[in-house]
Amino acid sequence: GPRARTYYARPNRPRGEPPLAGPKGEPPLAGPKGEPPLAGPGEPVTDDEIKALICDLFLGGDTEFLLSDDLDLLEAGICDSLGLVQLAGELQAHTPGLSILDQEVDRTNLGSIGAIRRFIAGKGIAQA
Repeated sequence: GPRARTYYARPNRPRGEPPLAGPKGEPPLAGPKGEPPLAGPGEPVTDDEIKALICDLFLGGDTEFLLSDDLDLLEAGICDSLGLVQLAGELQAHTPGLSILDQEVDRTNLGSIGAIRRFIAGKGIAQA
């Protein structure tokens, strides 16, 4: 069959971009580049928003890439374990009230769009 495209996680944020956390470790009011957060307090985080974040982080913004709900991001070569750490940071930066512990950054919780949705829902952050 056709060969799967392999994508590699981009290095850490470029110089000059703001850090993922605000002063004293508080989450910023907007996303890292000034985008609005994915969801305000009590607002749902949608699968489309999760997909857009993954596309932006690992696929160069290519939203045409077919990301099914249960596609394993690691097995598909979309990101690696370092990418999951980046993804966790971005999810926290974009989702007020979401706190992800280091030991929660793994394939079970963040390995697919469906897993991320279930994980965030389990954290008590509203879901669509």
